[in-house]
Amino acid sequence: MVKYKARQKYHKLEGLVNYADLPKLLPTKRELVQFWADVKELAWPEYYGSSPWSLASQVAYMVCNNCPVRDIHGDERLELAKTIDHYS
Repeated sequence: MVKYKARQKYHKLEGLVNYADLPKLLPTKRELVQFWADVKELAWPEYYGSSPWSLASQVAYMVCNNCPVRDIHGDERLELAKTIDHYS
């Protein structure tokens, strides 16, 4: 997918700041997996290499690659774990 089409399709995810809000915007695992398939290869030099969907991308990467939540550290661990659980 080209960047401008991805930005149009996933505009609702831009500015997402809470993990708990992601399941409201991408309610099914199928939608999350499709999001990851669409955006994982895109490059964002205009954002200094960071995707405009960094939070959603982090969750999608972890779900699609079966990454254990125990590898996450910090205050957001519980919220991230709950969001990943939603897609299990």
